[in-house]
Amino acid sequence: MSWFKKASKEDESAGQVSIERVMARLASMEYNVNQFGDGEPACGAYFDGVPVTFLVLNDRFLVVKGNGWFNMEASRQAEVQVKANSWNSDTWFGTAYPFSDEDGLQVLCDYSFDCEKGVTDQQIDDTIGVGISVTVQCIEQMAEELGVEVTTN
Repeated sequence: MSWFKKASKEDESAGQVSIERVMARLASMEYNVNQFGDGEPACGAYFDGVPVTFLVLNDRFLVVKGNGWFNMEASRQAEVQVKANSWNSDTWFGTAYPFSDEDGLQVLCDYSFDCEKGVTDQQIDDTIGVGISVTVQCIEQMAEELGVEVTTN
């Protein structure tokens, strides 16, 4: 089965996605991640200096999200939106969007996989790999194009 195809009901190795399964797969890849909060369905780590979060939403979606905080004035949000729009139109995976709050201006990039019919360990591994790759690449590319550094806030 290809990684981008959903697991069939006949695939006995496909099971429900959970943060515990995701963390086990990350550990098997020798990534050191920390679970958020007490029993929250999320964990995270830094990859090339970019904070990346792994979330399981509604016991169905595996989401990989990169966060890039930039030392920029909030007034540059329109400029960042143009860069995000360019990323979104030029790439297949990873959706970028700017976000501004009391902590400053950041760019989020996420990649998700719908696991409604179950997911195999290989599909989790592939989703993790693609998710890390595209989110880190997006954040790094946008920082370079904007002439700023990613901070860890």
